[in-house]
Order: sequence, then structure tokens, then C-alpha cells
Amino acid sequence: MPAGLPRLSGASVVLAIAGVLVAALAAVALLDARGDSGRVTAGEALGLIAYVSTADGNFEIYVIAPDGSGRRRLTDDPGEDLFPAWSPDGSRIAFASDRSGDFDIFTMEPDGSNLRRLTYRFSRETDPSWSPDGRSIAFRSDRDGDNAIYLLDLASGRTKRVTPPDLQVLQTSIDWSPDGKGIVFAAEPADDAAIYSIALDGSDLRRVTGSARRQGLLDPSWSPDGSRIAYVSLRDGDFEIYSVQTSGEGHLRLTERAGPDTSPSWSPDGSRIAFVSDRDGPRDLYTMAADGSDVRRVTEGEGALQPAWSPR
Repeated sequence: MPAGLPRLSGASVVLAIAGVLVAALAAVALLDARGDSGRVTAGEALGLIAYVSTADGNFEIYVIAPDGSGRRRLTDDPGEDLFPAWSPDGSRIAFASDRSGDFDIFTMEPDGSNLRRLTYRFSRETDPSWSPDGRSIAFRSDRDGDNAIYLLDLASGRTKRVTPPDLQVLQTSIDWSPDGKGIVFAAEPADDAAIYSIALDGSDLRRVTGSARRQGLLDPSWSPDGSRIAYVSLRDGDFEIYSVQTSGEGHLRLTERAGPDTSPSWSPDGSRIAFVSDRDGPRDLYTMAADGSDVRRVTEGEGALQPAWSPR
């Protein structure tokens, strides 16, 4: 043995070798989780995006990581499966489907298993949005002959109407506030359309945007910190994505191109927004920074619709 090196017992050698093996296995596992480059992937850092795709010839729901990896099909039914929405703990996905005839609200686990039907009406029930505490789901329905927002209590199965009859709630337009006190939505009164917020008991109805006649306001989405609302508008001649403070001030245009950019959905940390665009040909899923910069393509040739970013 070279001078100056300590003599190791047999037990010490075994422990040292075991330690090296454990460290090596941990490093392999970490590299596997981070991909071939050894970097933490966008999917690992920012969860998953559920979305609708017609890639397989029908409207089905998929999930994918924001970096485009890990794409999985969750539904496989001759009916149309639309409007995916994550529960606040990420354990279930609500969606609308006409697999039973009329459109109703269903939930499933993030792998597509454990399907549950929540509504049973001869009407069109769509656009589910979970309450932050996971106890209720807001949705759009024409059960009373007009298009209104209802709340479904998941424990009791009871529903109640939220919006007044003079507002016609538009499709793809419901999102729950992060503090659980209200809902943002797009609606058309008799003469124009706008983005509104409303308390759960139907009070405190507020117009978030100004008069939106012929501006095609759609797809409001509340930021995770509750400070801004992303939405889609035709105000500048094309469907573009904007954001605005909840007070109605501070409008920012996030996209600017010929062709529609729609369906904004915030990442759980509020740093990025998923959206749908046909900028590279077929309608696909993209993400961008919250200020509209750093646009990244997620899917290719999918016919993507209605992205919903997981809460974690």
C-alpha cells in the first residue's frame, strides 16, 4: 500500500463500493428524467398540457409535455371529446363529450382511466372549469333555453345557475379566478360582446374589457397569481392574444401575425402561455413567454385545439 493512505477494512471497502453504486444509479435516474441532454426538460419543470387533437381522425384528448415529449392519447371514442380542464391537484381532467348522445361533463384520471359522467341532461353541457378547492365545476349549458354558466357541486351533484338571462355566454369562455371568488367569461348582450367577471352567487357582474362589438372576444384565461387575464380579440383585424389587468387597465398585445392565434392557457408559474396557431401550416400547439416573446412549437400537424396547462 502506498505510504500515507489509510488502511481500509473489508467492511469499509464494501460500504464504499455500495456508496459509489448508489450514487451512479441516482445519476442515471436523474439523466433519464432530464432527457439525453442532462437538462431538466420543460415538461418536468412545467407539468403537462392537455389538448384536443384531430390527428387520429376524431376529436380526442391528449397530453404532452411543453417541450413536445411524452405525447399520450387519453380518450378513444367515436364521439367528440372536447374542452379538457385539470383539477387543481392535477389528479383528474374534466371534459365535455357527446359519447352518450348530448354533450355532458365527464372526468377521468390523467392517464385516461376511471371515467365518470357528471351531468345527465338533454342539453349541451360544455366548457368545464374547476374551482380552486376542487369541490365544484363551472360549466356552460343551454338547459334553460339560453347559454348560461352553472355550478356543479361535486359532493351533492346539485347545480345552480350563475349568469343572468340577458347575457349569452360564449363557447370556450369560462375560467375560475385563482382566489375562488369569481368566474371570468365571454358573453354577448343584445348589442355587443365583452369579457366579464361575476361572483359565484351571480352578483358583482363586471365588464373587464370595453365594448367589444365585432371584436370577437373569446377564451379568457386567468393568470395563476390573479393579476391578469389573457384573451383573444379581433380588435386589430385578426384573432390575436392579449392580456389585461383584472381592473380592465393595461392591455398588452401578445401575438401579431396574419392568421388566428387563440386559446391561451397559463403555465402553473405564470411564466408562459400555451396557445393554438396555424402560423406554420396546420393548426398546432405553441407556448410563449407571458410577454409574447420566445414562441416555441409543441406539436406538428396535429389539428390542435383547446390547450389546458396542468397545475403542477
